[in-house]
Amino acid sequence: MKIRPLALTFARAVRIAAIAPGCRPGVLVTTGVRVPHRPLRLTEGLVSSLHLKIEENSMKRVSIALVGCGTVGSGVVEVLAKERENIAKQDGVKIELRKIFTRTPDGQKSSTVFKKHPTLFVHDSEDILDDPEIEIVLETVGGKDFAREVVTRAIEKKKHVVTANKLLLAYFGKEIFDSAQKQGVRIGYEASVAGAIPIIRVIRSSLVGSQICAITGILNGTSNFILTEMAVKSSSFKESLKAAQKLGYAEADPTEDISGEDARNKLVVLSRLAFGFDYNPDDIYTQGIEEVIPEDFEYAQRKLGSTIRLVGHASRGGAVYVAPMIIPKDNFLATIPGNQNGITVSGANFERLGFTGPGAGALPTASAIVADVVNIAKHQGKNFVPAVNNSMSKAKPVRFEDLEFRHTLRFMVQDQLGVLRDISTILAKEGVSIHAVEQNEYSETKKEGLPFLITLSSVKEEKVQKALVQINKLPFMVKPVMVFRSFV
Repeated sequence: MKIRPLALTFARAVRIAAIAPGCRPGVLVTTGVRVPHRPLRLTEGLVSSLHLKIEENSMKRVSIALVGCGTVGSGVVEVLAKERENIAKQDGVKIELRKIFTRTPDGQKSSTVFKKHPTLFVHDSEDILDDPEIEIVLETVGGKDFAREVVTRAIEKKKHVVTANKLLLAYFGKEIFDSAQKQGVRIGYEASVAGAIPIIRVIRSSLVGSQICAITGILNGTSNFILTEMAVKSSSFKESLKAAQKLGYAEADPTEDISGEDARNKLVVLSRLAFGFDYNPDDIYTQGIEEVIPEDFEYAQRKLGSTIRLVGHASRGGAVYVAPMIIPKDNFLATIPGNQNGITVSGANFERLGFTGPGAGALPTASAIVADVVNIAKHQGKNFVPAVNNSMSKAKPVRFEDLEFRHTLRFMVQDQLGVLRDISTILAKEGVSIHAVEQNEYSETKKEGLPFLITLSSVKEEKVQKALVQINKLPFMVKPVMVFRSFV
């Protein structure tokens, strides 16, 4: 196509610049139309201004509001302040934070935001929910009750919602997603599972047509940090927990993290998306890490060439649980250090995919929230895509007792004759075979009792549990048996 100089009016220049924004200053693609009005020759500055005007007109604008301004909420404000211009340039989305509501404006995190942006704060969440200009509500308050109220009301008002609240989604996810689909609004929840790891987006978009068979992962950074410290430094559970709290990796009350409840809630969210199974979190077998001791790592490393991780597992067959697992050192999950998360996805059309990254903390979580805001803004007005599996239905997990593992049992006993004989007799009676035994004296726990460990051959969980009911009643037992499992 021939190119030649053309004199034209400003209005015509805008039209043609929009058609051919890559043209050189003073040169335009000829249109074959004569312009009888006062001519205007394009200069470099004029072309630049025209392009800026066109880009501005095509920019997606979105007004958002924040409910909750604690660790995550304040992180969202920080990420927006740093990245707003880059998001506008790279993604074509201009984000405007219009309002913030928090029930603790004098809190440590929210007070810092208030000092910088006092005019954004409102006294009632209804000021946000009733504002027709606000298109997306960001829920970062945590918990179930108030968060549920905010999210439900926002959906009723036909506002999109972004949340990092795995507890809310685990218990009320189906209700929320069904309501959102009826109202034609979107739910962004990438930050609810693994922080900066975009596992929700991968499952929803990148694995379309690839049937997922199982999801296995380290889904809690606090517990992983504690277990890593114990493995590397041989420190006690309490010492490792204090180190996590000092570094900000653990809350003052770490119960949800160390009990496995946090990982369980995330597993419910993933199972709903990947398999369409809507589990009640209370139906899922969940075991925490509170009773792990340094000697467990010594045995796992020296005897089994393995380490210990708190693992969540869910399969298309209905197996779902959270428990401390003995993982071979060459396994991907064994290599996840400190407060990182790691997830493996196994599929029918691929063997295994692995993902790792920061799974918690203000900025990784906030970054995932902002990414959801951008994604929703870019897809407004397009065909509605459900946030979860369309075939989602209530489901019951496969009975945990019916699953098969290779178990490692750690006993804490009084040092006396006949201990191993009595334990092995009960195991044999229940049809459980012993694979290996480790019995030594450990000075650190000598006052409490003598720990020793037994690894069993592969067997159903039910047989082991029947044996443990009897073993825990033996007179020499100092505390109940600690159970570790390995994948068969």
